[in-house]
Amino acid sequence: IVHCDADVLAFADTPLSDSPDSGGDPIGLTLDELTASLAIFAASPRFAALVLTEVNPDHAPEPSDIGRFARAVGAAIVGAPSPPLQ
Repeated sequence: IVHCDADVLAFADTPLSDSPDSGGDPIGLTLDELTASLAIFAASPRFAALVLTEVNPDHAPEPSDIGRFARAVGAAIVGAPSPPLQ
């Protein structure tokens, strides 16, 4: 089981966590880096489940941000190429 907390994401790239950047150097993974990692985990025959936590769509500046996140994560765990980011 893979546990993925949205706080691992760089807020400037994917603003869906409860931990916005402090104004210093960006901290965290881009959505592309996260989904690349998830694709590797999901490709393992030992992969059983994905737990997503702390996704907060209220922080997203655009309503489409949560859909972009969901499509990218879904594509990563089923092994499909990631859809274009819009």
